[in-house]
Amino acid sequence: MTLASDLAHILKPDKLVPAASDGGIVLRDPQSRMRVRVVDAPPTAAAVRLERIGHSSGLRDGPWKRVCDYLLIIDSGERTDAVFIELKKTLTEEIPPRDQLRRSAPILEYLRAVCEVESDDGATRSISTRYFIVAERGGRRLDKQWVKTEPAGRVRSVQFENMTIRTFIGTRVSLATLLGA
Repeated sequence: MTLASDLAHILKPDKLVPAASDGGIVLRDPQSRMRVRVVDAPPTAAAVRLERIGHSSGLRDGPWKRVCDYLLIIDSGERTDAVFIELKKTLTEEIPPRDQLRRSAPILEYLRAVCEVESDDGATRSISTRYFIVAERGGRRLDKQWVKTEPAGRVRSVQFENMTIRTFIGTRVSLATLLGA
């Protein structure tokens, strides 16, 4: 079994956003009314809404309870890719979205461990993890006219707490861009 299919068995249906038959996954953020479409995703891919997943009721309120919006799982053969995605209306240089991505990593480990116990096959999955902030628009606008760029030109990387966080500006992103291909 794959991690994406195992997650379908353990998570509530409202926490999973399956890939559509046309190879797209629509990620929504109700708070900002933002919508991002991930294109070229295989039908086996799954996006997990991380809201209220992995929060122990025994934890006090604090920054440790803040997690990103989505976890995208892509299984292909022996390889599993996980992409944490934080959706933002406007891209800024603020720390909180980056910190949310960093604090989401334990949730992947927890979900992976639950799936391994449930499948009882004894195999430990190797997962390649990436972190993305996807924004509808950039924070700084110098010109009044939009300049069309190739998708790869809209991707930037920044180091934060020993992890690489990539940013993308737009409402339509290819899976290859999220996977760094």
